[in-house]
Amino acid sequence: GCLWECERVHLVKLTAKEFRDMAGLIYERTGIHLPECKLTLLSNRLRRRLKALELSRFREYYDLLRDPKACEAELPHFLSAVTTNETYFFRNENLWKFVRKKWIPELIAKKEKGSRSIRVWSAASSSGEEAYTTAICLLTELPDFEKWRVEVIGSDISVSMLDRAKAGEYNEYAIAKVPKPLLLKWFEKRDGVYVVRQAVRAPVKV
Repeated sequence: GCLWECERVHLVKLTAKEFRDMAGLIYERTGIHLPECKLTLLSNRLRRRLKALELSRFREYYDLLRDPKACEAELPHFLSAVTTNETYFFRNENLWKFVRKKWIPELIAKKEKGSRSIRVWSAASSSGEEAYTTAICLLTELPDFEKWRVEVIGSDISVSMLDRAKAGEYNEYAIAKVPKPLLLKWFEKRDGVYVVRQAVRAPVKV
């Protein structure tokens, strides 16, 4: 029955050959290189998809992903499973200190007599924390923000992560590093969830 099938999926092993094939497909689709030491990690992530699709072998899943028509619906799930989405606001404190105290002031000086236009691309923005952090920094440090034309573009290979970014709702972990004054100013807490305010959402396109 169902329990037996679940146990079979749990026990199935990703062989070295299957790992190489999967890693090749991941590199082809994303440009991400997976070393062989990631075999266990990859098998654990893909095993959930085998269970969801009621497949009993990794080879069946690989064949599905190689089928141009059959993979259309599955590909977004596959990419979400194999890409790392660990992120939070103000991740890498030194980077954001540099952005606020050096990059933005230099940008202001550079554009003082020219076009007050700023466009930032947050590549691999996952669920939006980096893109919104960028917007918060610009809102905080740019004088007369409303007189600037600001656009922060967030992109990611995972459609599900972009959907989360559009929602703009985050848990305690995601906002743990946000300085308290910024948290109070730029987020609204609703039923235990921190929601990005409209002023932060406005310049962000995901």
